[in-house]
Order: sequence, then structure tokens, then C-alpha cells
Amino acid sequence: QQQIKYETLGCFKDSQVDPRPLPELLADLTSEVDWYDPNKVIKKCAKLASDKGYTAFGLQSYGQCWSGKKAAKTYDSDGVSSGCGVGLGGREENMVFKIILDEPTTKVPTTEPVTIALECQNYITLTSINRSATFNEPLGLCDDKLQPGWYKFSGRAGDRMPTSCVPVRHCGTHAPGWLNGPHPAVHEGAVSRDVCFHWRSCCSWRNSVLVRNCGAFYVYFLSPTMTCNLGYCGNGKETTTRLSTTETSATSAPTTGTTLMTSSGPTFPTTPLTPLECLNYKSLNESTRAVTYSSKNRQALCDNRLPKAWYRFSGGAGDKMPERCVDKFSCGTHAPGWLSKSHPLVTEGVVDATVCFHWGSTCCFWSSQVKVRNCGGFYVYQLKQTPACSLRYCGNRQEPMTSTPYPSTTKAPTTPSLPPECSRYKVISDADRSQTYEYKNVQDAKPICDRRLPKAWYRFSGLAGDKMSNECVPPYHCGTHAPGWLLGAHPEVSDGVVTRTVCFSWRNKCCRWRSQISVRNCGDFYVYKLQRAPKCKLRYCGVGKQGTTTTPGPTTNPIPTTIAKHPFIVICIPQRMPRRDEAFPYKCNYHRLDSVQNVLNNFQLLHKRRGAAEKRAQAYPPFMVMCLVDSMHVFIPRRHLPRSVDPWQLRLDDERCGVAQMNDEHVMLQTPLEGCGTTRRTYDKSVSFHNKVVAQSGMGFLDLPFQCSYETLDSDKDLNRFEPFFKRDEPETGPN
Repeated sequence: QQQIKYETLGCFKDSQVDPRPLPELLADLTSEVDWYDPNKVIKKCAKLASDKGYTAFGLQSYGQCWSGKKAAKTYDSDGVSSGCGVGLGGREENMVFKIILDEPTTKVPTTEPVTIALECQNYITLTSINRSATFNEPLGLCDDKLQPGWYKFSGRAGDRMPTSCVPVRHCGTHAPGWLNGPHPAVHEGAVSRDVCFHWRSCCSWRNSVLVRNCGAFYVYFLSPTMTCNLGYCGNGKETTTRLSTTETSATSAPTTGTTLMTSSGPTFPTTPLTPLECLNYKSLNESTRAVTYSSKNRQALCDNRLPKAWYRFSGGAGDKMPERCVDKFSCGTHAPGWLSKSHPLVTEGVVDATVCFHWGSTCCFWSSQVKVRNCGGFYVYQLKQTPACSLRYCGNRQEPMTSTPYPSTTKAPTTPSLPPECSRYKVISDADRSQTYEYKNVQDAKPICDRRLPKAWYRFSGLAGDKMSNECVPPYHCGTHAPGWLLGAHPEVSDGVVTRTVCFSWRNKCCRWRSQISVRNCGDFYVYKLQRAPKCKLRYCGVGKQGTTTTPGPTTNPIPTTIAKHPFIVICIPQRMPRRDEAFPYKCNYHRLDSVQNVLNNFQLLHKRRGAAEKRAQAYPPFMVMCLVDSMHVFIPRRHLPRSVDPWQLRLDDERCGVAQMNDEHVMLQTPLEGCGTTRRTYDKSVSFHNKVVAQSGMGFLDLPFQCSYETLDSDKDLNRFEPFFKRDEPETGPN
């Protein structure tokens, strides 16, 4: 296939007003752009234009191929643009090329044509002596308006860029740019390199460039410098006082001409315009901030008193913040902070970003808004105090730390402090609060009212759902006449406590009554500060889907398929210290589940009556299992846990499943029937699910196995649905 030759005409504006400079869209090639080799789409656009007999074409919007019959005469009708990059025009601009027509010939080629890289044919030549690495006249020139494109150094500028640090105030500028790395071989093609600009250090700023070895010379894809006064250097050795502020044209240079290093004439040297935050910042260089520094068995550090300021990571901390989730108990703290987006380019200036703090099973349990700037050779961050303790900003250093741990007498790590409402709340888990529960369809059911609900913080859980509904709920649902739903979206963790309106729907109005409440996002769940409803019969609603939708009357299936008939609980109390051959020293009793709160109250009274035996069996605390339709909930009294066990460190068999809820009385963990390490045992007409609560304690490895039994449903469409299987004659030897 014959190769189409073309040359660069330059970057030109397109005002998008007819008649346009390039009037005809030949193809949209944006999906085919290879940013490592944009020449592919340029060649394809050249072929499309050539096939139609057009002699000029351009690329706009990073891949749209435009041309026209008279494009060679009209391409510059809207004026010259200073944009365009990597050979492609952006919005409202065209990078324009001219097709070079071959001379007519009758000679038949005898060998395969040699493919020459496009950039080795089309480039701009930099020849001015003021680009020489030895030129030290105080011009203060700048490449901040350099047109992006391929360049070749030649003449008095030298034949390539220098690969060692050039002294300041050389090359006709203040901060001269040199290639940080070797030049490539021919077979390597176009490679990426950094150009460093020397000011206070040999690499005070840096720009990424492309370099290709064309055999007899090198070409460089250069872009504008991030500030003034910075300029690209050649390796020329000749010194002279003859000055030039413009470059000579290349063999195929843009016909419009280009002024590359600009200046109003010789001036006294001035300091490059460096952003203030790149000069005035505080350093975070402690090795304890490295991602590999563990806080286990050490006192956790905290940034909740960090002054709001610009900071730079360096030294033992690393050179920037990590960009992916960091393991808990790293960076010398409990909940380490990491940057949730990529770092910016120099040209982007100051950008907004989010730092996430990893805790529980959530990589972004807390978050903090920060600002970031790329200063060329390093990054700076405008940080502020963290949302809680123990949270800390992390550096990216990966090398193992050799710091000596704190003495073993140091206070054991404590969990990051939660807002009080995230640890002290009341639970609403009744199935009749589900938005799908319609009390009129339940025989003898009566509407319930929140008129006397105590003002407090509440969390929705269990069959009620895990949060309030934020869509209008029809009347007669949620076990009442006028169900209450949240008007507006739930908040983010970073929003803190927000005010929201609860609407109560009645008749044909979704907001017949209103109530003002407070809401907080606690990371894995929401809490609501509810108050008594404006009147009866009004009630707050959850999003649960387990409410009954069956209708009263005879049925061919005695077991309802949408709600458990007999959810139950298992209460296990240790009887004594275990013998060596006894793995489970518990006696377990089974109870029907009527009211969650009543069961919790009875369980609390039961384990509080235990006397000295509780001290002897502290490694085996009492616990309660709630067996629901689709999940198991385990409650453990905090006062009976071994003192060496941090309640927050309790886990299920899958360590990713931790504490779901904790208040002054209980720790609660929950698991779906098919997750968190739960195993399943199938029998003829029933199935049981098994898991365990584990933790490391001073008396050994805490291991509390538990189980729930379920009866399989008869309906073919519910082959994988179960009903809690309550039997009085179930053995009382405890779960296994």
C-alpha cells in the first residue's frame, strides 16, 4: 500500500460557524486514537482525504477527521490557535496537514519501500544559538507558549538535548531544561522521557516528552513549559553574543512560522513564577507515615490536630500519598488515609481531591476534602485535621521499617473514635416496619403509631431494612395508616449530621404531614434522630422487603413463602471452665422470636444474674443468635468479653466480616446465609448454616461457633429459600 506523505501546516481555529475552515467531516476516529502513537489516526485521516482528492486535512476534537475540496485555501480562515497537542486538535481547533503529491514517474520500484516514521519527516528545527547549553547571556526567554509538536535540534543549538544538568541562567533562560535519561536506539521507537529544569535543584520542575532516534538525528515531542522562565536546551558548545529570539524553519516546518522562545529583549534575570505553595510548605517525613509501618503493638498516632496548611511528603514517609486503599493499622495509625484519585499534572494547577480513611470493611469509612498541586519535581497537599482519631495521612514508601516498637507497657490501640450516635443508638428491626408490609392483609393486625416514640438516635436493621425509604410509601404500609419516608437523599460520611424532612403519605398526598429529623452516615449504616410522630396513626418506615404480602384465608401451601413463620433465637450460657477434651462448654436454649427488644432485655437480665462463674469462664462469654429468614445476627455482652479483646476486633470466619453494631451493652455481628465464611449442611427436609465469632485474646484464641437450622420451602420457585426451623426437641449441646 502506497504511503501518503504530508507535512504539518499548524494549529488553526474553527469558530464552528459556516462556512467552516474545513467544511466536511470525513470520519470520527476518536475511538481509534492511540495516545502513544497518534500518527495512526493522522495517517488514516490523510488516506480518507487523499481518496477524495483533497490536499489538506485536519484533526479536531481529539480524533474527528475534517477536510474539503477547497480546504487548502480555507483552513486558516478563522485564524491561528495556540492549542493543539500530540498532533491532534482539541475543541474548536484543527491541527492541519498538507498532502505532498508525488512527482509523476514511470520507474517501477525494485525493492520494498522503507517506512520512515512520520515525526522523522515532519518536525520543527531549533537552531538558535541561545538554546546552546553554553550560552549564558541573561535573556530570560521562556517556552510557556511553545506549540506542541515534534522538534529537532540543529546548528548552533546543538544536535540533541543534553543529558546532564545544565547550569542555571544558560540556554537564554533562567531554568534550562535537560533530558533526564539516555537517548533511545533506533529500534526502540518513540520513548517517554522527563525533561528536568534546573533552578534550586537540577530537577525543580519536570515535563514529560517523547523522543525518537531517526538514525542520523533525534526528534523530541515537546509541549509548553508549566511556568516562566523555563526553556528547552540543546547541547551546542559554541558561545557567542549574537542573539536571536526566533528559530529557523525546518525542511518541513509549519508555513505560518513559529516564535518559540519569547522575550521583549535582554532583561535582568528574575525568579521563575513559582506557585507560592511550591515554595512555602511543611514537610511530612516521618517513617511512621510509610504504608509499610504497622501500628500493631504500638501506640496509634493521629492527625486530628494537624494544622490546615500545605504539606509535602519526603524522606522516610515517601514522596507522595498512595493512590489505592491502604491496609488498616498501617502508617502508624488505625485508619490510614489514601488519595482516591490520580495525582494531577503540572498544567492542571491546584485540584480538589478526596482522602479516604480505611476502617472496618470499607476503604472509605471516613473522608476528607484536600487540595493537591504538582510542583514539577514533587507534590504538595493542603491538608487539614482528620475527621476523627486514630486517622492519619499516609506516604507511599514501601520499604520495610526498622523503627523500634513502643514498649510493651504502652496502652493498647483503641478504635478510631466514632461519633457517639454511631455507637449509641436504638435498633428498629421489626418486620412490620418494612415498606412492603401491608397490615390490612394480616388477620387481626392493628395499625401501630409512633406518637409516643422517645426522641433518640435509631438505626434500621433486620427485617425492617437497613435504612429509611426515600421514596413515597403507599398508605396502609409499614404497619400503620400513614407511613413516613425520607424526603431527600441520604448524606455522605463527610457531611456529618444533616437535617432532613420525613413525609407521611395519606390518601392522595405523599407529604400530608411532616417531621424534621437528623441523619448521619456512619460508614456502613445510617442513624436517624427521630421524634414522636405528629399524630396517630403515623409511623417511620424502613426499606425492608421481607414484609408479608399474603392475604388471609385458606391456602394450599401451609407455609408462607414471603415471610418466616417462626423466626427464633438461640441463647447460649457457659456453665463452667471447659475440660481439656471439651470444646464447647455451653448450654443453649431456643426461644421464639416475638420482639427483638424484649429478647435483648431478657438476655441482658439473664447474663447479669451470673455470679462468680462469669469470671471463671470469661474466655467463654454468653451469646445470643437471632435466626432470621436470610441472615444470622450474633449478640455478645461487652462486659463478658476478655479484657485483652478489643470488641472492634471481633470477626466472623471470614475476617472481612466484622462488627456491624456496638453500644454500651452488646456487640453485634451479622452474616447472610451465603456469605462471611458461613457453611451449609443439607438434610432431607432441612438445612443448617454454621459460622463462628473469633478473636485473639490473652487467654488464647476466642472461638464461638454458632448455627441456625432452617426448613426448606416446598414451592418450586423457592427452592433456595428457607424458613427458620424451630423445634423444642433440638439438642441443647450447643452449635457445632
